[in-house]
Amino acid sequence: MPHLDALRGAAILLVLVEHFGGQGLNALIPIGAGSLGVHLFFVLSGFLITGQLLDAFHGNRPGPLSTKLKHFYLRRCLRLLPVYYVTLFFLAVFGIGGIDESWPWHVAYLSNMYAYWGGQLSVFWTLAVEEQFYLVWPLLIMITPFRRLALLCLGAIVLTSLFKIAWLVLDWRNPYGYTLLISNLDLLGMGGLLAVLSFNGQSNDFSWFNQRRTAIGFAILGLGGMATAITLWLIHGGGTVRYLTLHPTTSVFYGWLVILAANGLPGWLGTIASFGPLRYIGRISYGIYVIHNFLPHILEKPEVVALTGPLSRLEMGMIVIPLSFILPALSWHLMERPIQRLKDRIGDQPDDRAAAGSAPERLRA
Repeated sequence: MPHLDALRGAAILLVLVEHFGGQGLNALIPIGAGSLGVHLFFVLSGFLITGQLLDAFHGNRPGPLSTKLKHFYLRRCLRLLPVYYVTLFFLAVFGIGGIDESWPWHVAYLSNMYAYWGGQLSVFWTLAVEEQFYLVWPLLIMITPFRRLALLCLGAIVLTSLFKIAWLVLDWRNPYGYTLLISNLDLLGMGGLLAVLSFNGQSNDFSWFNQRRTAIGFAILGLGGMATAITLWLIHGGGTVRYLTLHPTTSVFYGWLVILAANGLPGWLGTIASFGPLRYIGRISYGIYVIHNFLPHILEKPEVVALTGPLSRLEMGMIVIPLSFILPALSWHLMERPIQRLKDRIGDQPDDRAAAGSAPERLRA
């Protein structure tokens, strides 16, 4: 399913637009390009990881549950920690982003509980959300009977809505209403729900979705909900309306898109999603996300300015944007991919099994 890689590529490009696109380009996406990209990552993660967990705990894979759980956590560590901790090490060495004060929070994957708004380190909040999800979700999938897993996912979705309503009623004014795990469980839970609906002894059985009425219903909910929410935002502005409607609309829309991509996007969408460079960007998207936000700050350090002289915004962009792809590509080929080969030897099966029976290497989370 290479089209899922293309969705990852689209998601990271949206994040780059938010951070590097400037006011002019970002004005074209009033919803927030970065938010749209992060939401797509969350729905994808919920879908892929839940599919892997279903194969392990509710499929025909032999072995004790405790061993499968241990293998899952070990594979997650090998996939996520090396790039992240190497990045933290270099940030600490070069004193970038005020990490001297906050490094314990980032090392412990608690960035979403420390601070979010402003600064280069703000991007780490989403990584903390995903890591916390990876710690809790496998236990819930393991102990919940399969017939109740859909209710578990729906419960996660509803829990986020109830939390946000309570947040507004209690008038709590801090960024944690956006950055806590519970604030984003609806996106992750939607991905999980799609994985549960697509599980029939093994992951990725999409026969339920391929019925015309179901596909049309998802399309109406996704596209119609997004159009309605955008109209409300344009009329009433951001604030409360956006806070309560953005996640439900993007989760349904992206859920529809993920299932389409898992089946193979049709027509011109499929042509775009099959574009090799876009798929490659999706493959290295984790490294891009971890690294990109610090590059402008490095070029602004006095030691660097002494060598290069003051750089204009255009000159800065001509350096930062290529490096945002070159450095993650090097990270992928020199560190992440070799570690991933080691990771895939752990346990009985490769990681995400993005296609029934054998997942292409580039799609393993």
